[in-house]
Amino acid sequence: MRGRRGRWMGRILLAGVAAVCGAHGAGAQEAATPQQQVEGIVREGVGYAKVQLEQEFSFLPFAVIQHADGRIERILGPTGDELDALDTPELQGDPARALTLLERRVEREAKAKSDFQVVGVFSDDDVKLPDGRQSDAIQAEMEHVSGYCANVFLPYGRVENTLSYGEQISAAGQGLVFRCK
Repeated sequence: MRGRRGRWMGRILLAGVAAVCGAHGAGAQEAATPQQQVEGIVREGVGYAKVQLEQEFSFLPFAVIQHADGRIERILGPTGDELDALDTPELQGDPARALTLLERRVEREAKAKSDFQVVGVFSDDDVKLPDGRQSDAIQAEMEHVSGYCANVFLPYGRVENTLSYGEQISAAGQGLVFRCK
């Protein structure tokens, strides 16, 4: 009698565990792919760049980092603080130098923290459109720890005081922190 009761209790326990696991599995989402994680950081960075373009008509290079724990961090280049080697007006006059300084900082922080999952370096650049014309663009040099890399451009133009954006253009990217596949 006791053996039957034990089997019966075991079946109830097993059914309860299965129900909990099934409910948990139904609510769980699949992990994002490297491309989806990169696209999320592109959206984050492009959103910030658009605000800067609206307010300042340009922006200095910046980086958006996703850490392994999912935390997102924005890294700015030199800020113009008296402790910075160059101030903001000098960097705005030489955006290539500002980009170089930012890239060095990202490389140093990646080595020091060693938990970067996605790295995106955003800059105000030019892009050749499919029809052959040149356009201003928000450039995002994207890379993922898995080796997925992309170079993304969002063309933009200004007519009077109104900004308009074109279709996003993507190409293969090169890694600053990770080796691209």
